[in-house]
Amino acid sequence: MDSDQNDHALAELPARPREILHSISVEGQPVQQVAARLSVSIRTVNGDLKLALSHCAKRLDCALIRRSGGPRFCA
Repeated sequence: MDSDQNDHALAELPARPREILHSISVEGQPVQQVAARLSVSIRTVNGDLKLALSHCAKRLDCALIRRSGGPRFCA
């Protein structure tokens, strides 16, 4: 995958889902910590993460893998 494609897909996201995706997927922060920092519920974090992953998977033409522990997309 092209870095420019990744950047473009991320830039299209609203700020909160983009921040949640980065915090969890890149920084490795737990969902509970992200929720507390953003003053939102865990359910909101999970929903925004799903939205961000679905959007990026679609824009990068990747399959979204559903698994316990939350969805992830393939490379």
